[in-house]
Amino acid sequence: MEIRSLQYFVEICDSMSFSAAAQKLFITQQALSKAVKRMEEELNEPLLHRYANNIELTEFGERFLVECRALLGHYEGSMRRIRQLSDYAKQNVTAAYASGAITALGAHLLCDFKRQYPLITLHAEELPDYTAEKKVDEGLAEIGFTAGPPLKQDRFQSHLLFHSEVCLIVHFDHPLAARDSIRIEDLRGLPLIGRTDEFQCSRLLEGKCQAMGFQPQYLIRSTNPLTDQLLLRKNIAAGMGLIHLATPKMAQNRQKILYFEEPGMDWDIYLIHIKNHQLSTAGRIFADFYLKNANRGLSPEKRF
Repeated sequence: MEIRSLQYFVEICDSMSFSAAAQKLFITQQALSKAVKRMEEELNEPLLHRYANNIELTEFGERFLVECRALLGHYEGSMRRIRQLSDYAKQNVTAAYASGAITALGAHLLCDFKRQYPLITLHAEELPDYTAEKKVDEGLAEIGFTAGPPLKQDRFQSHLLFHSEVCLIVHFDHPLAARDSIRIEDLRGLPLIGRTDEFQCSRLLEGKCQAMGFQPQYLIRSTNPLTDQLLLRKNIAAGMGLIHLATPKMAQNRQKILYFEEPGMDWDIYLIHIKNHQLSTAGRIFADFYLKNANRGLSPEKRF
């Protein structure tokens, strides 16, 4: 029995007329009548009572109609999902990550996504924090991952995925390594290895220092995290008396993490996309995947 025959039968029941159903289905009344007759022969049960001016469902026909509607509903739902598969197989999704976001959220998520959705072509790029937001704003990336809330909050729909804190990382040989925390005031006059103004953590620290009446003193500023990691790992930083503005996950062996005593030194990662803009099928699947898998570690007060 073909799906088309079931659709014919449902339309006849909805119209309660062979002629009206034939018009809606764009087939002849004779062809429609033959289709019903074949179903009755296959089922070995009458489906309709045919009268001169009308038709009426038999008791078996009423029960059969219920099953037809259920089966067709399931079929149409499956076909929608199949069409979606076809849609996202033809689509790309471009994601712009703020520096450190891939590592913080878990690099394995990119691999997990590709395994789960092999037909989606993913283009991922890690950039300085504010450049990642700019990519989404200019339509060069569909999904963004920003360090901190987006600067243009009215422009984006944002979802918090990850919470951490800006900290200082010092080598164990550095005098500050004996401490467990640090205050903003303690940075006055100390040389820093840090990031440029394109990074949220640098702007955050500069704002806090300026509120205390001084400017942070950078000896080295870089967009490359490997530069400062190399200095610390090779003990060069300790010899030069440097400390390093970073996030906790960047710490390695023989390095001490110092958290700030002042509140508000947050390093949060948000998933963003243009507000009131419909995502592509692939983009929606990608965003939903991260929303489901990337925020499990958030505390209740930090999760949206």
